[in-house]
Amino acid sequence: MSSHHFVKEGQEPALIIAEATAAPFEKIQELLEWSPTVIVMEPALPIVLSWGIKIDVAIVSLSTMETWKKTLHEQGPLKLLGHSDEEPIATAFYFLLASKQNSTYVVATWGSPLLSLIGQFQDRISVVIMAGKTRWTFFPSGKCNKWMPANAQIEIFIHPHEIDILVTEEEGMINIERSSPFWIGTEW
Repeated sequence: MSSHHFVKEGQEPALIIAEATAAPFEKIQELLEWSPTVIVMEPALPIVLSWGIKIDVAIVSLSTMETWKKTLHEQGPLKLLGHSDEEPIATAFYFLLASKQNSTYVVATWGSPLLSLIGQFQDRISVVIMAGKTRWTFFPSGKCNKWMPANAQIEIFIHPHEIDILVTEEEGMINIERSSPFWIGTEW
């Protein structure tokens, strides 16, 4: 980062690591370059701890909270949030909303349970899902104007269908308008 750039707290998207193996670590490192708030779900904690990165928030079940307090003591300062019956990732979103964070990356496997859960928050927080080598961006307005390089491959997900589109001509803007929200997947 050059010396003339200043990033305010909460300005950069947060990073929720729900599944540490859902994307290559090299790609996750790219997301860490701007020092986002890093939130890690309990199943991902052992792998994320092996990476040696700073965790800001860990979300664990109430029944294992005391064990994780001891394990994570060297990560301090750290917020340890417990959940019981609620989906753990929902706890992460509630935390982000309470922190006035307006965008986040989520490292997780692409799929409908995650999409259903994120659907509860998509009108209050911008979400990009990083799954494998695909970056899924949600367009709640049903409109997308996005620059794409020549020969780029994109996928459009309009529940419950996926449509592949190959941008074959020259690089430039693609414009998509629908009457309902959709996701666009691009290689990252």
